[in-house]
Amino acid sequence: MVPARKILAKLVLLTGIALGLAALTLCANLLWPMAAAEAEPKNGMRVVFLIFIAGFGALGLIVWPFAWIAERIDPPQQGDTTTDSEAAPKAARGSRPAPSRVWRRAKQR
Repeated sequence: MVPARKILAKLVLLTGIALGLAALTLCANLLWPMAAAEAEPKNGMRVVFLIFIAGFGALGLIVWPFAWIAERIDPPQQGDTTTDSEAAPKAARGSRPAPSRVWRRAKQR
């Protein structure tokens, strides 16, 4: 059942991302004629900035609920709190000297 939940959660998240990108494209296509019609470059750049903010705002507002649903479908494990440094093998962790030893060697020279 666990692989099915992971697949369903990823499918829901990817659906949200696809719909968000579609909204970003639609927003840019609807606002672009307004930017192209501006006579002054200053006002045109304001509209381009508006396109940028509105497009990515629409992307975020659409993707967020899908990401929330995907997290509810397949929540992260409670005991899985290892970081990359903790997951490294023990031989790799102890291969370098402690910073205090390096500092002492530099002072002695």
